[in-house]
Amino acid sequence: MKQSDEKGFQERQSRRQIVGGWKDAAKSLQSASAEQGKKLLQREARREAIARIEEAARTQAEFENVIVLWDKIDATEKDRVSKQERVILDSLAEYELPESHRPLIMPGGGNYLEVISLTLSTIVRSKSMS
Repeated sequence: MKQSDEKGFQERQSRRQIVGGWKDAAKSLQSASAEQGKKLLQREARREAIARIEEAARTQAEFENVIVLWDKIDATEKDRVSKQERVILDSLAEYELPESHRPLIMPGGGNYLEVISLTLSTIVRSKSMS
């Protein structure tokens, strides 16, 4: 009897550890999505604030200040998007595609969205054929 009780106890402990791991993973996903939502709200709040400053601007110096602020927002957005493109392209580089299916990527001159969509459709087709 004692062996079966001990075995049952060990099984319950192992289940608790597994469920605890799942709960921890769910909490980390929730906090990550909350952080992304917070960043999105901050970006929207900055844009709204600059729009209000722009509406209140009356002198040339104030308008020049608004232009500088919009340029900063645009540069930040461009940097964020280019980082995302690099991450996507790096993750696509991990797949081994046949030479005929590899896209030609011209740094700084190519249409990255088109290349990414073509590459993704090629990966999906090659996975469905295997």
